[in-house]
Amino acid sequence: MSKVKACFKALGFEFNDDKFEDRLKAQKIVYLLQLKGLKGLDFPFKPYLRGPYSPGLTRELYGLEGKDETLAQTDTKPLEEFKEIFQNLDAGELEAAATYALHAFTEQLSAVEATRKTREEKRSLTQTQLTLGINKAKEYLFEPTREELEEMKREFAPWQAASIQALRDWEARNG
Repeated sequence: MSKVKACFKALGFEFNDDKFEDRLKAQKIVYLLQLKGLKGLDFPFKPYLRGPYSPGLTRELYGLEGKDETLAQTDTKPLEEFKEIFQNLDAGELEAAATYALHAFTEQLSAVEATRKTREEKRSLTQTQLTLGINKAKEYLFEPTREELEEMKREFAPWQAASIQALRDWEARNG
């Protein structure tokens, strides 16, 4: 049974092992899903020229034809989030996202250092691809601690209060 094939089907990704871009996307998709904690995807990844790469996943990808597809109920949330956040990203943007994730979430570099290293390593990508990829990786993988949530609440409290006051003022004028 192929968890990989089932994930691709759930994401609407029609993998074609004859296309380099599909093979590249497949590696990055599986890596990001694995980092998000999707169970049953246990491929060892290492840094490579085009971002995180797993020879074991490559072997799996070439053996997908005709395998059964299975997903557990618990798999749906990370897949739905992935689909929502990464929809319509091209291979370069996924490459940037996975490379940033490798540095920030696997190597545990700071966000600034992970961004710098990703930009340095991925000079062949456009600034747009880099920015989109990095931002999408952060959106998908960042899970704030309780302290970070409290800090964000304090930081955004004045903005929220101003928005509420502006809405009240508007309702009073147009009510």
